[in-house]
Amino acid sequence: MLEYRFLCLILVRDDIHAIWDQPPAITYRRTDGTWAQHVFDFLVAKKCGERFAVAIKPEGRAFSSGFVDELESVAAATTKQFADKVLLVTDRQLNRMAAA
Repeated sequence: MLEYRFLCLILVRDDIHAIWDQPPAITYRRTDGTWAQHVFDFLVAKKCGERFAVAIKPEGRAFSSGFVDELESVAAATTKQFADKVLLVTDRQLNRMAAA
């Protein structure tokens, strides 16, 4: 449901040009030195040309599972050709009433 809420909120913005669901995986090195891949939930392109990769997680799980730290490694491996910035969006930022 979090991804759906995000889409409801982002699709009404007039500065958005395109949205890709589950864009190609990013290969990154974990803090323990092993290689892994991460697939963002969305890649969003604004009309101005800026692109941002979005990871959506429940806030409690994002912090308790170490996902926030892992996302830092993913962000470091994300090229500017793929996205200008990486965003973590949690349930705290996705207002249920606004999405409805």
